Amino acid sequence: MAEMPHKESKEEIAKRLEITRNALGFKTQAAFAEALDDSVTPQRWNNYESGRDRLTLNLALVICEKWQQVTLDWLYRGDKSTLRSAFPAHIDAAEKVVRLRR
Repeated sequence: MAEMPHKESKEEIAKRLEITRNALGFKTQAAFAEALDDSVTPQRWNNYESGRDRLTLNLALVICEKWQQVTLDWLYRGDKSTLRSAFPAHIDAAEKVVRLRR
C-alpha cells in the first residue's frame, strides 16, 4: 500500500495552491500570477503549483494579504477551519473539480 503524502509536503501544498487558485476564480496559472503583480512570474507559480518548489512564506503572505479569506494554515497545513467567510464552500467545490482533472 502506498504511503499518503504528509499534509505539509510541497506536493500537498501544490494541490492546495491549485484548489485555491480555482476557488478564487482564476482559470489559468498565468492569470493568477498576473493578479499577484510582480510577486511571482507565471513560470515560478507553475513550479509551486506543480510541486517542484515549495511555496515561500513571503509569497504565501502576499496571497493571504491580497485575498484575506485565504489563510496560512490552509495553504501550508490544509486546515479549512481557518478559512474566512464563505470561502470553505468555494474550496470544497474547487477541490472536486481539481480531483476530476487528475
